[in-house]
Amino acid sequence: MSDKYNFNIFPLFSDVVTTTTLKCDDKKILKSLKKLKYVKREGSISKEVNCLISKNYNVLDSLPILKGEIHKGLKLYIKGLMKQDTGFKITTSWATQTKPKAYSNSHQHANSWLSAVYYPEGDVNFKIRFHCPKPQLWLDHCNEYNIYNSKTYDIKADKNMLDNFSKHISS
Repeated sequence: MSDKYNFNIFPLFSDVVTTTTLKCDDKKILKSLKKLKYVKREGSISKEVNCLISKNYNVLDSLPILKGEIHKGLKLYIKGLMKQDTGFKITTSWATQTKPKAYSNSHQHANSWLSAVYYPEGDVNFKIRFHCPKPQLWLDHCNEYNIYNSKTYDIKADKNMLDNFSKHISS
């Protein structure tokens, strides 16, 4: 008798994170982002947590091409993937800077029901970490972590990458 079983997998009530590459001039966007005024983000109290945030919370208003591309990415997520027939608008947009070898605290974007993060630059050493919002049912005795049993999941940031995710997922 074999110890192997065939399973049908139903990822019910999934928390979906998508990534897509936007068609933008990353050099022009970076030039605009570097001109913004930044302040130290609350919670940035140590060298390791060293994140700056733009004073402007509507940065996409000055980047209409990027705003249009992000809008397309959100529309694809909402209408294409989630099959929702609803309107939406981008209410706030800000920029952050995280110094090399530093990180941002885990947080949720509580002012919305959907979040997006755009990366004009990619780096093999930079990843966004998502944290599972659900209570963990398993003990820490996994011999291999995957999307079904992980408490966190890292996605490498690529050039012109847009991540979309629901508000209750911490990043």
